[in-house]
Amino acid sequence: MRASASIADSISKYLCLLALSAATPTHAQTIVHTAAQTDTAPKYQSANGAIVGICVDIDRALERVAPGLRFAGDQDWIPASRVDAELTAGRLDSACAISKTAPRLESLYFIEPPLFSADYVLIARADDAVAIHGWNDVLALHEAGVVLVDHGFGPAPRLRSLGVTVDDGALGVKSNLLKLRAGRARFYFHRVLGLNEEMKKSGMAGEFRILPLVMDVQPFYLVFGRHVAPDTLEQARRGVEQLGASGELKRILRKWGDRAASGAAP
Repeated sequence: MRASASIADSISKYLCLLALSAATPTHAQTIVHTAAQTDTAPKYQSANGAIVGICVDIDRALERVAPGLRFAGDQDWIPASRVDAELTAGRLDSACAISKTAPRLESLYFIEPPLFSADYVLIARADDAVAIHGWNDVLALHEAGVVLVDHGFGPAPRLRSLGVTVDDGALGVKSNLLKLRAGRARFYFHRVLGLNEEMKKSGMAGEFRILPLVMDVQPFYLVFGRHVAPDTLEQARRGVEQLGASGELKRILRKWGDRAASGAAP
C-alpha cells in the first residue's frame, strides 16, 4: 500500500509539473510601459469608462504579431507635453504616433517604418476671407500671420524654422480655438486626423473654417526610450513592419474615421 501511495504521489507531482510547464510561455514577455496621451484624439480618447483609439488598437495588434511584447499603461492618462521627458527619464518605455523633431531624434529611438502619415491644415475664423496658397502667403502677413500650435507638439520647431511666428502656449483644440476666436492669432495649425470631431466637441465649429490647402504631411512613429533593450526594439520593428504589410495599420485608421492620413507605411 505504501509503495502504491508513493507511486501515485510521484505521478501526481509529475502531472502537476507537466501542467505548470505547459502553462508557462516558451518566451517570457517583455512589459513595455506606455501611457495614453491627453488631447490627442483619435489616437487616444475616452469611451464608456475606458481609453480607446488608434494607438490602443495598435498596441493590441502589436501584441498579437509580437507575442514577446506586452504594452501596459495605455489605460492611464498622461499630459501629452510630458511624454518626451518621461521617455528620456526611463519612466516610460514607449509612446505611440510621435512625429520626428531634432531633439527627439537625439533622445529617442524611432521605429521604422512609420505607423501612418497625416495631413496638416490651417484653421481660420469663418469671417476671415484670407486665402493661403503656401507658407510664403503666411510669412507675407508678418505680425498679422501668427499661427497657433499645440503646446509640446512636434510642428512648432518646424514652423519656426520656416520663419513662421508661432504661439504654442495652449494645448488642445478647444483652448486654441478660443484664442483664435479672441483674435490672438490668425491661424491654428493642426492635423486633419480627428479635427472635425474635436471642433464639434468644442461647440465652436461654426465659427471657423478649415482652409483647403494641405500645408504639411507628417509621418508618425512608434518610439522608444534609449534605455530599451535592442531585442525589444527589433521585436517592435518586425511587428510594425508586419502590420503595415498586412494592411492592419490601414484598417485601424479606417476604423477611426481617418480621412486625412496618407496611409500606413507599406
